Amino acid sequence: MRHRKFGKKLGRNHHQRKALLKSLVRAVFTHGSINTTMAKAEAVSPLIEKICTRIKKADLSSKRYLYRYLQDRKWVKIVEEAFLKVFPDRNSNFLKISKVKKRQGDDATIVNLAFVKTVSFNVGETLAVARKKTKESLSSKNLLGLKNKLKRSSFQAKQKQQSSVGTTFAVARKNIKMKKKTSQSELTRRGKSK
Repeated sequence: MRHRKFGKKLGRNHHQRKALLKSLVRAVFTHGSINTTMAKAEAVSPLIEKICTRIKKADLSSKRYLYRYLQDRKWVKIVEEAFLKVFPDRNSNFLKISKVKKRQGDDATIVNLAFVKTVSFNVGETLAVARKKTKESLSSKNLLGLKNKLKRSSFQAKQKQQSSVGTTFAVARKNIKMKKKTSQSELTRRGKSK
C-alpha cells in the first residue's frame, strides 16, 4: 500500500531523478516552455509552481531557493525581474500542460509544459551582454598584463622553433651513429673486423 507516499519515481534512482527535475526546471526558466512526456511534466510542475510562488515574495530566501536550481546569480535576478513583470497579481497556477502528440517509438504522450502567459527571460542574450561587459572592464584594467602575456607567448614560440631545429640535428646525429654501429656489426659477423 502506498499510504502517504507522493511523487513519481520516473524509473530512476534518487540522484538521477533529482538531476532530471533540476534540468527540467532550468529548461522551463530558460525557454519559457518545453516539450516533454506527460509523466515528467506532472512530476516537475508542482516543483515549478512552488518556485514561482517563492519568487513572488522577492526576498533573499526566495532568491536562494531559485539559485538552488539555476546556479547563476545573474540568471536568478533576470528571472525574478521578468517574472514579477508578467505575473504581478497572480499567486498560483502559473503553468499549463497541453498535449502535443504521441511519440512514435513507445507511444508516450508528449506535452507542452509552459507558463500561462508568455514570459521571455532572454537569459542567453542577457548573460552574453553581461560577460561582454566584464571582459571589456577587464581588458582596460589588465592591458599591461596582456602585453606581458603576448611577449611571453612570442618568446615561447621562438624557443620552440629553436628546440625543434636542435632536435632535428640531434636525430640526424643519432641516425649516423646507428649506421656506423650497424656497419661495424656486419663486418664482425662476416669475420672482417678492423
